[in-house]
Amino acid sequence: MSGREPTYTTAYIELIFTFYRLFGWGMRQITGYMEDYWETRGLDIPVPSASQLGERFASLEVSVTQRCEQLTRRLARGETISLIVDSTGLSFGRASQWYEEKYGQKAARTPWRKMHLSIDADMNVHAIRITTTEVSDSEGMDAVLPAEVPMDRVIADGAYYSIERTYL
Repeated sequence: MSGREPTYTTAYIELIFTFYRLFGWGMRQITGYMEDYWETRGLDIPVPSASQLGERFASLEVSVTQRCEQLTRRLARGETISLIVDSTGLSFGRASQWYEEKYGQKAARTPWRKMHLSIDADMNVHAIRITTTEVSDSEGMDAVLPAEVPMDRVIADGAYYSIERTYL
């Protein structure tokens, strides 16, 4: 309605909150990310402003699963876990738009980053690292393997394999 802020469903706010917590970004960063996400898919879905998100996040009743407590008990008993490691590319298309607006010329290329992730079989996230695309999967593995967690195996695709890592 004209002159009135859009109303967002709780489910939509929870989706944005999930990305907000997963990436550990600020409110403005997650707002920009979600705007770019919908735009690159050709969808005209409005995104709440950073201040609206702050108000809505404060009122969310987020239920936390017991997985974290179960994992803590398992680790306290000295049990080992299996970690799954993978990475994916993240495109920041709006950054090149910002560059063009600021400097009046096209950016040489759209900025990309790589997200490295380690999770266990119960979907507990152990580490997330954002690196440049020059960091190989094998090098990124060092950043997402927690030293304090006893592991019985690491599950990864062939991009993580190297002779030096056969001791894992």
